[in-house]
Parts: sequence; C-alpha cells; structure tokens
Amino acid sequence: MYSIKKEVQEEIVIKHSRFLSYAKPVFTKDEAQGFLSKIKKAHPDANHHCFAYSLGDEGIVQKAEDDGEPSKTAGMPILETLKKNTMTNIIIVVVRYFGGIKLGAGGLIRAYGKAASGALEKAVKTKPVTLVTLEITIPFDLIGVIEHELESHTHSIERRYDSSAHFIVTLREETIEPLKADLKEKTSDQSDISVLETRLEYL
Repeated sequence: MYSIKKEVQEEIVIKHSRFLSYAKPVFTKDEAQGFLSKIKKAHPDANHHCFAYSLGDEGIVQKAEDDGEPSKTAGMPILETLKKNTMTNIIIVVVRYFGGIKLGAGGLIRAYGKAASGALEKAVKTKPVTLVTLEITIPFDLIGVIEHELESHTHSIERRYDSSAHFIVTLREETIEPLKADLKEKTSDQSDISVLETRLEYL
C-alpha cells in the first residue's frame, strides 16, 4: 500500500460550493485528529469539515465522518477514494463552503469523491521502507576500519564509547546481511551486532 510524502491541498467548485481538500501522511489516530483540528481552526466558518483516514500497514484502522452532510455522502466517498488508490497512513479532510445550491445525495458523493481524488492527484505517492536500527560494538582499534563501511551503508550513525566503541546505525532491512558480512570480514569476526528497533517509514 502507498502513502504520500507530504501534505497537499486542492480546491474545486461545484455549483457555487467550494470544496477544499487537504491530504496529509499520518501514522496514529492522534496525528489524524490533530490535523483535523488544525483544518477546523483554519476554516471556522465552513459549513462542513468531512474526513476519512486509513492507518496501519494494511489500512486496518479506518474512520469516516460526514460532519452534518447526509449519511454516507461525504466521509465514505473520501474513504472509498483511499481504498481505490490502495492508500494507508493518510488522512483527507474536505472542507465545504455551501454555495446555495443543493447537490443531492448523488451529487454530494461525486463531489466529495472528486475532491479527495484531486488532492491525491497532486500528491507524491510513496511505498513504505523497513528500517532497522542496530547497535554495533567493536574494539577501539577497529574504529577506523569500519567507519567508512558504515557511512556507505546507513542512513544515520550515532557513536557511544565506554570500554568499547558502539555505533548506533539505521539502515534499510535489505542491506543488513551484506553489512554483516563486510563487518565480519573486516573485523576478523570481532564485531557484535544487535537489533534495537524495526519500523516502517515512507521515505
């Protein structure tokens, strides 16, 4: 499934009603609620603030809200747009300023679906990457031997020293085994490697 790299927004006008759609990558319910609150504060005089979000690796956590529109004419079309595009870890909020002409249930479903699709069309989609944080412990006299190797494999490096040298590194999962093989060879099997954390990120 996909998410998006950064927040985007789009606007459409249908029969004088303005629909402003905002899409943002989020990973928790609290993040989603925080973004919804932000949009509501930015548009306090809007008639409706409808939204849907999908969370989790497979989009298993979902919520849709009509915010005063007829049942299932706003939040559900937004959510269906996320499903159709196989999106997760994302929220879309669609703000409506009523233009004086009623759209009817079918018209609302089409309008909110179009607004949500418009935001996704502007977004840069991205797939999740599994990142692993390792702690690598080696004798002090081997620091110079492995530093260049670590810099070429990893996204970030932290260093800590006590009786040994410790490197906290974050790297893509698929690069772990090649790195282990390189370190084993270059340190004559004197490196100790332990996994501290595994997580998904959209890079």
